[in-house]
Amino acid sequence: QRQMCIRDSYSDGLVQICYLDESGDEAVWRDRLFSTQYACANCGISYEELEPRTFSFNSPYGVCATCEGMGSRVEFDPELVVPDMELSFAEGAIAPWRNATAARQRKYRSHLAEFLEAKKIDWDAPVGQLRNNVWQQFLYGEKNGTKFCGLLVLLEKEFATTTSQDRQQQLAAFRGEVLCADCDGSRLRPEANSVVLADKNIGQITALTVAQASEFFHDLEFCEQDRLVADPLIAEISRRLEFLTKVGVTYLSLNRPADTLSGGELQRVRLATSIGSGLVGVCYVLDEPTIGLHPRDNQRLLDALCDLRDQGNSVLVVEHDEAMMRRADHIIDIGPRAGDEGGRIVA
Repeated sequence: QRQMCIRDSYSDGLVQICYLDESGDEAVWRDRLFSTQYACANCGISYEELEPRTFSFNSPYGVCATCEGMGSRVEFDPELVVPDMELSFAEGAIAPWRNATAARQRKYRSHLAEFLEAKKIDWDAPVGQLRNNVWQQFLYGEKNGTKFCGLLVLLEKEFATTTSQDRQQQLAAFRGEVLCADCDGSRLRPEANSVVLADKNIGQITALTVAQASEFFHDLEFCEQDRLVADPLIAEISRRLEFLTKVGVTYLSLNRPADTLSGGELQRVRLATSIGSGLVGVCYVLDEPTIGLHPRDNQRLLDALCDLRDQGNSVLVVEHDEAMMRRADHIIDIGPRAGDEGGRIVA
């Protein structure tokens, strides 16, 4: 067994560790410094102490500073700026520059000429032929301090400084919601995304579908010491994923925005939350929850509704699905026709 010893402590909580070799005669020093300050002495990166709020984009401590927790930003969209990759620069591949004045086009051309010359790109070559790394440099600029700052940066500068309202409106047509490049849409600060579980950070985990997430957490393995912390958490996460599975939304990703869900999907997600809350004595009203649901998942939804009922709740469902009506304890048929001609209890 190797005997560990610690060299004289450095300032600011830094230590260097050594161990004795197999013979026990010679000390072998580790090149790495270890810190109690969540810092790396080699690269200079330091982090604050991790807390639950670090992983919440609703908290100022966890939110991405670039997109302010939105996951996207309103800026120039590359797909709108260069809509046709078959065109060359000479043919007007850059859409916002087509309607610019002759003087401004000359200015644009001078900005671009040095970059194209350095990369040996022909003005008449389709932009789709650019290598991916060159295309990224063209859009966002080079990091080595060259004069060309990037097409999107040039457009942002013009949009911010132009005094022409017409020109600003023209440029606004090429802007849209673009995924935040700093957090990759996770809405979290870099410290949160630097923490990984089974080689995935929290943003990558929440990008999984319900089915994929269930499998991911089921396959996790921990050492005996870590299981004391992990087991209760994994059990609760798996339980909530099971509720979502019950209501037939296994294909939805965990980070899916609520405003992109259909009415039936949103109801089923809320239903899963209600099942997990354990409330009793509540009256739930659902409007056609089977809409958009595959027939094979109908049984899961019916079982979930029965679970709510069996917990001591009342479940009122407006529905036309035969299987749903056959499982009901009571059916109220209101009609006889729709709209103004309805409203009476038929049966």
